[in-house]
Amino acid sequence: VEACPKSHYGDCSRFRNVSITGVQQICNVRIWKDYEFRKEQVRKELEGREAVPIVASNLPPLVCKWAHLDRKINEILLLHGTTQDKIDQIA
Repeated sequence: VEACPKSHYGDCSRFRNVSITGVQQICNVRIWKDYEFRKEQVRKELEGREAVPIVASNLPPLVCKWAHLDRKINEILLLHGTTQDKIDQIA
């Protein structure tokens, strides 16, 4: 998977020659529960509304197949990289 889509220009364009070789899920349970609560609020706010814009993802389906995204509320993945020594600080 490309780290920077060809159509994207910005500070991260320096990663055009980087390839993503793996994705690992690191989860902070407290933050995840807050996210799930807010996601339900957004779902209720958008319920019955028409013309909600849809964000398209360019990730292949096999990447992050554990993520069950809700297209009705425009849920997308935001992936970022880190170094091995920072993983414990994130989790």
